[in-house]
Amino acid sequence: MYLWENRNFETLFINHKLTLRTARQFVKMVCRYYCVRPITLKSVWLGPKSWTAQQLPNRLEVNMDRAIGWNLPLLAHELAHHILDKKLGPDHEAHGALWFGVYLHILDKYRILGADATLPSTRRYGLRVKHPDKCKPGDL
Repeated sequence: MYLWENRNFETLFINHKLTLRTARQFVKMVCRYYCVRPITLKSVWLGPKSWTAQQLPNRLEVNMDRAIGWNLPLLAHELAHHILDKKLGPDHEAHGALWFGVYLHILDKYRILGADATLPSTRRYGLRVKHPDKCKPGDL
């Protein structure tokens, strides 16, 4: 999954950085759509060899020393975790088919990367994905 993200989003990660304010606005919009409480965002500086993002209960920390910083694909990835944690509890499969479907639905709905581009590429990497059209708020 991370290899798939890196190959598909490398330029999106690097060239589409957001301010923390814009990142917070995006989080509020997606969480409102899925009817879950927004997660709090926090910037941390831990060095370039440390983790990129860490999700704690009700808080997402992003390591600003990594090249990618705040960006839409990263937020969509972490929001898919947050949404499923709130809707289903913490026991869902972390990068399973349902999580991937929610992730791709967010990417598609907010025009970050269309499902017509992402779905074929997930098959090439052998990733299990629930169709994004079946991962809207009423489907969870």
